[in-house]
Amino acid sequence: MRSFDGLLEVRVVVHGRRAEVWGTQPTQVFTPPHSSVHAVFARWERAQYVDDLHDTLRDRLRHTAGRDVEPTAAVVDSQSLRAAETVAAGSRGWDAGKKLNGRKRDIAVDTLSLLLVVLVTAACVQDRDGARPLISRQVRTVSTCRPVCRAMRALERPLAA
Repeated sequence: MRSFDGLLEVRVVVHGRRAEVWGTQPTQVFTPPHSSVHAVFARWERAQYVDDLHDTLRDRLRHTAGRDVEPTAAVVDSQSLRAAETVAAGSRGWDAGKKLNGRKRDIAVDTLSLLLVVLVTAACVQDRDGARPLISRQVRTVSTCRPVCRAMRALERPLAA
């Protein structure tokens, strides 16, 4: 996968993991076969290159904004999303508050709204129950960061580091 622009290569591999996006690539740009790009993305995912790339880009953005590279605070929130019928029933749940069958994504972002951690659960998982593993994962990933959580009850019990 050669190109004159290294950033283009990263964009093609990261966006190439989904076949439906593949047809939307610009026609002027050489795009290798989807199966080749998906294989590269799968290797990157196994080696955690995608996580490393994300963390490096976040660090550079924080440095450019004049902030410390390591965030010191995080905001945790969740959002319920309707799931397609093709999503396995075991990973979906009923959110009674929003009256939808789907999944819930819990996220932790820093004060610049840059993504720190994501956790996807069934929509029936309460915010406080989803926040605990999210915060535990965030503490392992970004140890300098103290969570500021919308679901404060999740913080009442001590976290296992």
